[in-house]
Amino acid sequence: MSFKLLHYLNSAFFALPQKIESIQHAVVCLGLVEIKRWINILTLSALSDKPSSVLQNVLIRAKMCELLAKEAKDDSEHYFLIGMLSGLDSLMDSPLPKLLEQLPLAQEINDAVLHHRGPAGEALKFCIAYERWEPGLSAYRNIAPERIANIYLESIDWWATHISPLLAG
Repeated sequence: MSFKLLHYLNSAFFALPQKIESIQHAVVCLGLVEIKRWINILTLSALSDKPSSVLQNVLIRAKMCELLAKEAKDDSEHYFLIGMLSGLDSLMDSPLPKLLEQLPLAQEINDAVLHHRGPAGEALKFCIAYERWEPGLSAYRNIAPERIANIYLESIDWWATHISPLLAG
């Protein structure tokens, strides 16, 4: 795990101005939010024996939810989690309600993931429709369609440049 952390921090994305001196230093450089995300991604990867494309789809969806939240000035970490949880069933071959009931989640998160309720649930519903290229998509909130397309491309790029190398290393 320490090797993966250092390898992750060595990516061009971080472009650290100094060399890492310890694991604690690496954690400080990455930050608490990114460490939690990094651990969640590694854990999800280890829990599933599915092809990497399944995890890829789930994490691109989660990132898109996060970026839509940032654009809408909502809690992006919350939206990322909801996007990530929405794909547990495909990663674990078990019904999503059954998986979520095993987790200590707020009802708001369950409602967003299972029923697409609330602002985060609406974002999730939009992301799922967008990734499926469903016809008749309207803009999400007041975000221009061009910006949404860029958000989707940024999510794919994030996977390709940050996550795929992390899981391969």
